[in-house]
Amino acid sequence: MAQPLTEFSPIKLGLPMGAMESEVLALMNAADLKVDRLTPHYAIIDDPRVSDGVFSEPRDLWTMVAQGELDAAIVPFDDVAEEMRKRPIAKQVHIEPFSGELLFIAHLKSWQEKSQEMQDILMLLRGAIEARGRVLLVLNVDEAHLKDVLNLLPALRSPTVSPLAEPHMFSVMSVVPRNEVNRLIPELLRAGATDIVELPISKLIRGSQQT
Repeated sequence: MAQPLTEFSPIKLGLPMGAMESEVLALMNAADLKVDRLTPHYAIIDDPRVSDGVFSEPRDLWTMVAQGELDAAIVPFDDVAEEMRKRPIAKQVHIEPFSGELLFIAHLKSWQEKSQEMQDILMLLRGAIEARGRVLLVLNVDEAHLKDVLNLLPALRSPTVSPLAEPHMFSVMSVVPRNEVNRLIPELLRAGATDIVELPISKLIRGSQQT
């Protein structure tokens, strides 16, 4: 029997106008959180965890989050952010850095009551950032050349190696920096790899490791 879909308590999310507007919209789309802008200040976001999106200047987003008018917002990590963090209203705001240029800020009560929704959105945004500049390489290699191929491949932890139906043959998958692919592919072929496929990555979710 199929498991019932999770019921969410949608958040009202603020998005910045101004210098970082296009960057944030690109990141939202990369995370498959499509923003359908209906007016200059209002948008619908294609995700059940978000009720609607509100565009405003970053300073105003800080105030609206602190006052509970917005559950959360994405704001630039800039001089305005440093100034707002020193003000008394910051005591009502939970702050989560998620890139070198952006902060995810949330009203304290909303962060407690809608933690799952916000953590999910943050996970998707971080996954989209993590995937930037990386691709997935998939290749086949026989047992005799497997070690040589693995020695060439960088990976987050280690490449994934799976046996194929054909005896002594393996499939190898590895996430690699995009700027290294053109150098790697010829070297992998010379080391014995075959059937190399390069695939784009939209999100890279690391998850947690059990110890």
